[in-house]
Amino acid sequence: MTGSFNGNAADGRPVSAKFVQDENAVVGTGSLNGRRFALSSIASWHGPAVLVYEDGSRTEVEVILSPDGRTMTIRGLGDKLELARTGYTADLPTGPFAGVFADSGDPSIWLNLSQAGELLAGTGYVDGKPVAVTGSASSPEEARGVLLFSDGSKMGVSATLSGDGGTLTIKGLGRPIEMKRR
Repeated sequence: MTGSFNGNAADGRPVSAKFVQDENAVVGTGSLNGRRFALSSIASWHGPAVLVYEDGSRTEVEVILSPDGRTMTIRGLGDKLELARTGYTADLPTGPFAGVFADSGDPSIWLNLSQAGELLAGTGYVDGKPVAVTGSASSPEEARGVLLFSDGSKMGVSATLSGDGGTLTIKGLGRPIEMKRR
Protein backbone atom coordinates (compact mmCIF):
# COMPACT_ATOMS: atom_id res chain seq x y z
CA MET A 1 0.00 0.00 0.00
CA THR A 2 3.02 2.32 0.26
CA GLY A 3 2.60 5.26 -2.09
CA SER A 4 0.70 8.41 -2.88
CA PHE A 5 -2.95 8.52 -3.97
CA ASN A 6 -5.18 11.31 -5.31
CA GLY A 7 -8.84 11.69 -6.16
CA ASN A 8 -11.91 13.84 -5.61
CA ALA A 9 -14.59 13.87 -2.93
CA ALA A 10 -18.24 13.65 -4.00
CA ASP A 11 -18.42 17.46 -4.11
CA GLY A 12 -15.41 17.58 -6.44
CA ARG A 13 -12.87 18.86 -3.92
CA PRO A 14 -9.43 17.24 -4.19
CA VAL A 15 -8.26 14.46 -1.87
CA SER A 16 -4.60 13.52 -1.55
CA ALA A 17 -2.89 11.00 0.72
CA LYS A 18 0.46 9.29 1.33
CA PHE A 19 0.66 5.89 2.99
CA VAL A 20 3.56 3.81 4.28
CA GLN A 21 3.12 0.08 4.91
CA ASP A 22 5.29 -1.92 7.30
CA GLU A 23 4.22 -5.58 7.11
CA ASN A 24 0.46 -5.46 7.92
CA ALA A 25 0.49 -1.98 9.47
CA VAL A 26 -0.29 1.17 7.48
CA VAL A 27 0.09 4.82 8.48
CA GLY A 28 -0.57 7.87 6.38
CA THR A 29 -1.35 11.54 6.08
CA GLY A 30 -3.37 13.57 3.66
CA SER A 31 -5.93 16.23 2.92
CA LEU A 32 -9.68 15.74 2.53
CA ASN A 33 -12.06 18.60 1.74
CA GLY A 34 -9.34 21.05 2.78
CA ARG A 35 -8.78 19.34 6.16
CA ARG A 36 -5.48 17.63 6.97
CA PHE A 37 -5.70 14.12 8.44
CA ALA A 38 -3.62 11.22 9.72
CA LEU A 39 -4.67 7.58 9.30
CA SER A 40 -3.57 4.34 10.94
CA SER A 41 -4.59 0.76 10.18
CA ILE A 42 -3.42 -2.68 11.26
CA ALA A 43 -4.63 -4.31 8.03
CA SER A 44 -2.45 -3.96 4.95
CA TRP A 45 -4.89 -4.17 2.04
CA HIS A 46 -8.42 -4.29 3.48
CA GLY A 47 -9.54 -3.43 6.97
CA PRO A 48 -10.52 -0.94 9.64
CA ALA A 49 -8.59 2.27 10.18
CA VAL A 50 -8.80 5.33 12.40
CA LEU A 51 -8.68 8.75 10.78
CA VAL A 52 -7.98 11.88 12.86
CA TYR A 53 -8.30 15.45 11.56
CA GLU A 54 -6.18 18.41 12.62
CA ASP A 55 -9.05 19.71 14.80
CA GLY A 56 -8.86 16.47 16.83
CA SER A 57 -12.08 14.91 15.51
CA ARG A 58 -11.80 11.20 14.72
CA THR A 59 -13.71 8.67 12.68
CA GLU A 60 -13.39 4.98 11.94
CA VAL A 61 -13.14 4.08 8.27
CA GLU A 62 -12.46 1.05 6.12
CA VAL A 63 -9.57 1.10 3.63
CA ILE A 64 -9.46 -1.22 0.63
CA LEU A 65 -6.56 -1.52 -1.80
CA SER A 66 -7.54 -2.92 -5.20
CA PRO A 67 -5.97 -6.26 -6.21
CA ASP A 68 -3.77 -4.52 -8.78
CA GLY A 69 -2.71 -1.82 -6.29
CA ARG A 70 -3.78 1.03 -8.56
CA THR A 71 -6.72 2.34 -6.51
CA MET A 72 -7.67 2.71 -2.89
CA THR A 73 -11.21 2.99 -1.57
CA ILE A 74 -11.99 4.65 1.76
CA ARG A 75 -15.47 3.94 3.18
CA GLY A 76 -17.08 5.51 6.22
CA LEU A 77 -16.92 9.19 5.30
CA GLY A 78 -20.36 9.42 3.74
CA ASP A 79 -19.74 8.72 0.07
CA LYS A 80 -16.94 6.26 -0.56
CA LEU A 81 -13.71 7.81 -1.82
CA GLU A 82 -11.95 6.26 -4.80
CA LEU A 83 -8.30 7.33 -4.95
CA ALA A 84 -5.88 6.57 -7.79
CA ARG A 85 -2.24 5.71 -7.13
CA THR A 86 0.11 8.47 -8.29
CA GLY A 87 3.37 7.08 -6.92
CA TYR A 88 4.93 4.05 -5.27
CA THR A 89 7.03 5.75 -2.61
CA ALA A 90 6.04 8.00 0.28
CA ASP A 91 7.97 9.69 3.05
CA LEU A 92 5.99 10.81 6.06
CA PRO A 93 7.04 13.98 7.87
CA THR A 94 8.45 13.72 11.38
CA GLY A 95 8.15 15.63 14.64
CA PRO A 96 9.00 15.21 18.32
CA PHE A 97 6.60 12.26 18.84
CA ALA A 98 7.89 10.33 15.78
CA GLY A 99 9.83 7.20 16.62
CA VAL A 100 9.65 3.80 18.28
CA PHE A 101 8.80 3.57 21.99
CA ALA A 102 8.59 0.43 24.15
CA ASP A 103 7.91 -0.76 27.70
CA SER A 104 8.08 -4.39 28.81
CA GLY A 105 5.86 -3.92 31.89
CA ASP A 106 2.31 -5.12 32.41
CA PRO A 107 0.76 -4.54 29.93
CA SER A 108 3.74 -4.61 27.58
CA ILE A 109 3.48 -1.93 24.92
CA TRP A 110 5.41 -1.06 21.75
CA LEU A 111 4.52 1.85 19.43
CA ASN A 112 5.95 3.14 16.15
CA LEU A 113 4.69 6.70 15.63
CA SER A 114 4.90 9.19 12.77
CA GLN A 115 4.01 12.87 13.05
CA ALA A 116 2.84 15.41 10.47
CA GLY A 117 2.49 18.81 12.13
CA GLU A 118 0.24 18.15 15.11
CA LEU A 119 -1.20 14.91 13.67
CA LEU A 120 0.05 11.52 14.87
CA ALA A 121 -0.40 8.09 13.29
CA GLY A 122 1.20 4.81 14.14
CA THR A 123 0.91 1.15 14.91
CA GLY A 124 2.10 -1.16 17.63
CA TYR A 125 1.23 -3.78 20.19
CA VAL A 126 -0.42 -3.59 23.61
CA ASP A 127 -0.11 -6.79 25.64
CA GLY A 128 0.58 -8.72 22.43
CA LYS A 129 -2.45 -7.33 20.58
CA PRO A 130 -1.91 -5.21 17.44
CA VAL A 131 -3.18 -1.62 17.61
CA ALA A 132 -3.59 1.28 15.24
CA VAL A 133 -2.89 4.69 16.80
CA THR A 134 -4.05 8.16 15.79
CA GLY A 135 -3.92 11.38 17.72
CA SER A 136 -3.00 15.02 17.81
CA ALA A 137 -0.34 16.92 19.70
CA SER A 138 -1.43 20.02 21.59
CA SER A 139 2.21 20.99 22.25
CA PRO A 140 5.67 19.50 21.62
CA GLU A 141 5.21 17.47 24.84
CA GLU A 142 1.45 16.68 25.05
CA ALA A 143 -0.87 14.60 22.85
CA ARG A 144 -4.23 12.82 22.97
CA GLY A 145 -5.23 9.88 20.84
CA VAL A 146 -7.12 6.66 20.26
CA LEU A 147 -5.91 3.06 20.12
CA LEU A 148 -7.92 0.81 17.75
CA PHE A 149 -7.53 -2.90 18.51
CA SER A 150 -7.93 -5.69 15.94
CA ASP A 151 -11.27 -6.72 17.50
CA GLY A 152 -12.67 -3.25 16.74
CA SER A 153 -12.55 -1.98 20.32
CA LYS A 154 -10.90 1.36 20.98
CA MET A 155 -9.47 3.24 23.92
CA GLY A 156 -8.69 6.92 24.41
CA VAL A 157 -5.23 7.77 25.78
CA SER A 158 -3.12 10.80 26.55
CA ALA A 159 0.66 11.03 26.19
CA THR A 160 3.41 13.20 27.60
CA LEU A 161 6.85 13.35 25.99
CA SER A 162 9.77 14.15 28.30
CA GLY A 163 11.78 17.30 27.65
CA ASP A 164 14.69 15.30 26.21
CA GLY A 165 12.29 13.25 24.02
CA GLY A 166 13.53 9.96 25.47
CA THR A 167 10.44 8.95 27.48
CA LEU A 168 6.81 8.79 26.41
CA THR A 169 4.29 8.41 29.27
CA ILE A 170 0.90 6.97 28.26
CA LYS A 171 -2.19 7.42 30.46
CA GLY A 172 -5.47 5.62 29.88
CA LEU A 173 -4.36 1.97 30.03
CA GLY A 174 -4.78 1.56 33.78
CA ARG A 175 -1.58 2.86 35.34
CA PRO A 176 0.66 5.47 33.63
CA ILE A 177 3.11 3.62 31.38
CA GLU A 178 6.58 5.06 30.79
CA MET A 179 8.00 4.01 27.45
CA LYS A 180 11.59 4.52 26.35
CA ARG A 181 12.55 5.67 22.85
CA ARG A 182 14.38 2.90 20.94
